[in-house]
Amino acid sequence: MVASETRYTGLFHEVNLKDIKLPYTVKGEDWVYITGDCKAEYIISAEIHNAKVQGELTIVLQEPIELDYNKEYFIKGNYGFLLFKIRNSENNLILLKKSPVGGKIVAIQPVSDCLVTEFSLNRWTPTGVVAELNSVIIPSYYVTWGGHTVNGKMVKGGWMRKVFSTDGLFIVIESKDKEYSVTLSEVKNLGSPQSTPVLKIGSTLDLPTASHVEGVVFNVSIDNAPAMITFELDTRTNGGVPSEFWVGANLVNSSGMVVSTTPAVIIPGKSKKVLVYLVAEKNGMYTVWLSYNTGSIAEIGFKAKLLNIEPIDLSMFEYNEEWDVWEGKIEYK
Repeated sequence: MVASETRYTGLFHEVNLKDIKLPYTVKGEDWVYITGDCKAEYIISAEIHNAKVQGELTIVLQEPIELDYNKEYFIKGNYGFLLFKIRNSENNLILLKKSPVGGKIVAIQPVSDCLVTEFSLNRWTPTGVVAELNSVIIPSYYVTWGGHTVNGKMVKGGWMRKVFSTDGLFIVIESKDKEYSVTLSEVKNLGSPQSTPVLKIGSTLDLPTASHVEGVVFNVSIDNAPAMITFELDTRTNGGVPSEFWVGANLVNSSGMVVSTTPAVIIPGKSKKVLVYLVAEKNGMYTVWLSYNTGSIAEIGFKAKLLNIEPIDLSMFEYNEEWDVWEGKIEYK
């Protein structure tokens, strides 16, 4: 596909004729959105070996629709994909709910004037333990882990980057449901370090309830480093209690680098409180980046409370030299 000076190579589908029953339809899941008045050339090629095939090619065209917050939209005659646009603010999280449960979601912001694909740089799809689409928080900031070379040496670490700025956001829902409903709402001022509150000891914060949450952020100020940050999460459920859930937290410094992270912990669904411990080696302003999910259609949320910021002996915690982070802890009751 070519739009302006942009080229995108779609997915490759291989079919072994020995493993299928005829008649057989190859259904591609590639999609591409051409914005504005751009022109594109869509090229499809097929290689057939030791067989004769015939059939037809169907390409579905769809004009994106723009949805508003706090309204329920009923989708009828769905053919597999729904593309829509929503006005977003990087300061806020977006809560999307779909009924009935099922399908996948991708959120994208264009990086060119013409071409938007599921492989665009500014994209997000749920990570970790992902269940069928039910209720999900779409973040503005995301934590990425990886490495880069400095003076010939591989340096690994984690960093928080802005994946969506304040602008129009495209959302694609892939679903086999012929009919379903979608609602969107905003969670104010929990999406960006610039807008989220600075918690004081004893301060509380209501966190969103959903089946999959990534990118909830709040700030803490450290002036007694090295220090341990302890915050408590009181669980809240919407309907049934999940059999289990996951909580993960990262402490990010003012340069956007992760300095402390918690291990992945499976928490029993009946747990009422979760304690999270993170480590700050130096004084300064930090952002806590939080994620949680149930791995099912059950929903969970929390009331967060900053319990303490206390000086510590760093020997109480382990330092991961490979990833250049202090390893925090998670406990539950």
